[in-house]
Amino acid sequence: MRLVLYDDATGQPIGPGYTVRGNPTIGTGINVSRITQAEADWLLTTRINAAAADLTRAVPWWIDLPEPQRSVLADLCFNMGWPALAGFTHFLAAMQARDWSEAAAQLRDSRWWSEVGTRGPAIEGRLVGS
Repeated sequence: MRLVLYDDATGQPIGPGYTVRGNPTIGTGINVSRITQAEADWLLTTRINAAAADLTRAVPWWIDLPEPQRSVLADLCFNMGWPALAGFTHFLAAMQARDWSEAAAQLRDSRWWSEVGTRGPAIEGRLVGS
C-alpha cells in the first residue's frame, strides 16, 4: 500500500511541478482522478475527526472553548495539521487564556497569514466575533 499520491504510469510520487502521465493514484491502486461524493464525504469526516482527536490529545482545554473559537482551532488543525499548529505557541497560549484579540494578533503576525489570502481575515472574524 502506498500512502503518497503517485502516477500509476510511472510509479513516481506526484508533487509540485510533476507532470502526470497516467492517473493520480493512492493506496492499493485507487485512481483518484475522480472520486464519488460518498468517498469525499468519508474523507472529510475522517480528517475532521482526526483533527479533533489531535486537539483533544494535545490541548484538551479546546473542547471547553465557545463554539466560534473552538471551530477556529478545529479549522486550523484540519488545514495545517497538529504538528504545524503546535508551533503557534503564543497563539495557543492566547486561546487557552481566552484572549481572542491576542490570538488574532498572533495569527496576523505569522507567515501563515501571508500564505492564506482571504482565509486569514475570515478566521480572524470568527475568532474575535466580527
